[in-house]
Amino acid sequence: MPVSFQERIAKSHGTQCGFCTPGMVMSMYTLLRNHPQPSEEQLLEALGGNLCRCTGYRPILASGKTFCLVSRGLRGHPQSKNDGDRRSSLGTQESRF
Repeated sequence: MPVSFQERIAKSHGTQCGFCTPGMVMSMYTLLRNHPQPSEEQLLEALGGNLCRCTGYRPILASGKTFCLVSRGLRGHPQSKNDGDRRSSLGTQESRF
């Protein structure tokens, strides 16, 4: 499973410097092992402890959303209108840098 997420994170341009990638990959591996089709909330919870200073989280979340259950009809669409409306723990961490 880590290979699948590694491939998706790379295709989504979520690996700029690579510093956070191992933590993101292992967090996604654990999430997907326990919840093969996680909700977006579970995704945010799983990645909430990983800090990324390069990508701004959007491409990382986009790659993770491709595994999520359909939520409001937005499976794997990172540029949806609803992405900017929600404030996640990742978004608040991003604004600190």
